[in-house]
Amino acid sequence: MPQEKKKRSDPVWLTSFTDVLFILIAFFALYLSFTVISYPPEISIFFRKANFFPGSRRTRIELPDISPHLAESVIKKRLKSTGVTVTKGKKGDIVLIFPERLLFDKGKFRLKSKVVYSLDKLAEVLKKLPQGTKVLIVGHTDSLPVRNGSNWELSVRRAISVLEYLLKKGVRKDMLRAIGVADTQPLVEERDERTRALNRRVEIKIFLPKVVGVKK
Repeated sequence: MPQEKKKRSDPVWLTSFTDVLFILIAFFALYLSFTVISYPPEISIFFRKANFFPGSRRTRIELPDISPHLAESVIKKRLKSTGVTVTKGKKGDIVLIFPERLLFDKGKFRLKSKVVYSLDKLAEVLKKLPQGTKVLIVGHTDSLPVRNGSNWELSVRRAISVLEYLLKKGVRKDMLRAIGVADTQPLVEERDERTRALNRRVEIKIFLPKVVGVKK
């Protein structure tokens, strides 16, 4: 019988090299398991604000602040068909006029409802306005005397009721101020009940911070 050929075996150096390679792979895998990967701040903030995994409690993506140049158009769009009038004030402020019928019963200072749609829509916008925005809530009455108290007291309490509602909706308290002016700043001359009703209102004046370096 012819002599059987001996089985070829791998060289000793190749076996040793393979063992070292596996050891290195295992070492790097162990090293990576203990390594904390850090991301740039802007990336970390983005993923903290928006969680994309299903079943997560927080799925809402935070929206950026509304630019002062777009604020008026955004407010008009949000308050469209609510009965609120949006105008430009003499000092460049945005003036929102809420007729009495939207918020209060005649002669009362408590809000008509626990949920006020127009104020809810406004609160959504106010929370997105830039830092430094100031909001002045002004209560107005007509010239007829009220049964209990005075027009001054009624106008102040109405303004405070609106302020407290906006606070409950998450608007920053440092933005808000409330005053009452009674019948000292009528919108129109009072001749009948219709014109008196126009004067019974709450005005919300929004003063936006000036944008430096932008020419009008």
